[in-house]
Amino acid sequence: MSSDTATMIKRDMTDLNDERFDRRSVPSDVIEEPWIGPDGWEFRKLDWRYQDQQDGPRGSILFMTGRADFYEKYLETFHDFHARGWNVTSVDWRGQGGSGRCGPHPHVGHIDDFATWVGDLVALYDEWQISHTGPHVVLGHSMGGTSGAARAD
Repeated sequence: MSSDTATMIKRDMTDLNDERFDRRSVPSDVIEEPWIGPDGWEFRKLDWRYQDQQDGPRGSILFMTGRADFYEKYLETFHDFHARGWNVTSVDWRGQGGSGRCGPHPHVGHIDDFATWVGDLVALYDEWQISHTGPHVVLGHSMGGTSGAARAD
């Protein structure tokens, strides 16, 4: 992300109006649908498109959650970006949140190799950037940020 984009995001986030937002419910204009990875794994995906007919979106943010997270945890953050004109997309990682488990235990988020997650992000990003208006910004919390940095290599 360029420093101009980071400055623009920081400035805009501090100017939000004090509007009510139910941070415990996925907004009605969000599309929740599966994203199918290259190996056939089904990921749970959130896509919140900005719909201003006059100005269009400012760009698109792909937000990658942390390990053992689920995207609902970040709905308030997504709302803040969306209210400022950004498309917002997020997925639950393989083996995390609503994207199924990699092992037999339903409460354990195991992965064979961290490179699997990086590969998932690379494939997702490649598809996402084609279908979403730029500039393209990848943000991540904890493991999501580490995977994003590894993807940048």
